[in-house]
Amino acid sequence: MLGQLIPLAVLSAITSPTAVAAVLVILTRQRAFALLTAYTVASVAASVAVGIAIVLLLGEAGTFDPKHGAEANHVLDVAMGLIILLSTAWIVSAKSARIRALALEKHEEHKARKAAKPHKPSRTAEMLAKGSVGAVAVLGVAMHMPGLMYLVALADIAHADLEVVEALIVLLIFNLIMLLPIELPLLAYGFRPEWTERTLKRMNAYVHTHERALLLWAAVIAGGYLIVAGVIGLLGGS
Repeated sequence: MLGQLIPLAVLSAITSPTAVAAVLVILTRQRAFALLTAYTVASVAASVAVGIAIVLLLGEAGTFDPKHGAEANHVLDVAMGLIILLSTAWIVSAKSARIRALALEKHEEHKARKAAKPHKPSRTAEMLAKGSVGAVAVLGVAMHMPGLMYLVALADIAHADLEVVEALIVLLIFNLIMLLPIELPLLAYGFRPEWTERTLKRMNAYVHTHERALLLWAAVIAGGYLIVAGVIGLLGGS
């Protein structure tokens, strides 16, 4: 069971570029370690709690019941994979490129108009840069609500015939892997703060430079994995 979910957890981790950016903002603050600890602990706790609630709801609904819901679960995998791949195909299409070019042109015009006015940071950026420990923790909860990969994994867990303790362990391991982009910086910062900040800055710069290519590759890998896993499950009848 866990072996099937680890690829989803890894894909969830590598498709969350905003996590590194958020950590970098926190590291510029006074009491950075305390703030990052609150942000990380709150994110993990909330993600696990929401996961438990969703698994329980799916179990009560019976849609992914271990005895009757295997086919529905595999169909969901295929459907999610197709959605990801079709979205990716749209992103790389010529029509999408034209629309993005027009949107970029309007954005530049809007940006030029705003340049004369005092810049006001977004509410999220302001909370990261100036918020208290509690506010940063709340923001961590809000920024790590379940994404597509996590929802697919929760459906898989609800379908699996696991004891309560086993399901909790699987959920916890999945979340620990999925949230590595914020957990690893916290651990590293505790031992080598300067090195951690330099490394994260390089990673963030690379992600921004190659953002389009990275997102496309991640989408293709994630969508392909879900489709293959779903088709194998349907053909295998399990």
